[in-house]
Amino acid sequence: MTLCPCASKKCKSEAGSNSASAVVSYRIDQEAGDLKTAATYHKQAIALEPDLAVVYYNLGSILLKHGQWEEAIASYDQALKLNPQNWKIYSRLSQVYQTQNNITEAISVYEQGLTLLNPHYAKAVSAYQNVAITQEMLAMERRQRC
Repeated sequence: MTLCPCASKKCKSEAGSNSASAVVSYRIDQEAGDLKTAATYHKQAIALEPDLAVVYYNLGSILLKHGQWEEAIASYDQALKLNPQNWKIYSRLSQVYQTQNNITEAISVYEQGLTLLNPHYAKAVSAYQNVAITQEMLAMERRQRC
């Protein structure tokens, strides 16, 4: 039994032949930008196939657009559990923390993602941030003196 209502068409799903992803892709195309409905369909897809990182990632993106920060974080966290090698998930999760003005957590998540890619990247980024912060502080001190 196939769950894909677009069996005669080529699905736009990252997961390819995965039925839940196909349903979600089809439904999102049909709803043409209705984020609330898209979130509902993603949740249905998760109920059908809870091991699809791409569906959690997409749901997190929808929730982020709706301003549902905690739910977006939970969705991205689940996507990371299922696919910890996907840099996009770390990036989006960091965006949520930045939106919440939780810069410490945003930096931590970016560093985790960078460490997975290459441990030296995380060290380089950390060093860069330290220099940038120091430069910013010096500029503020100069402005205060004037």
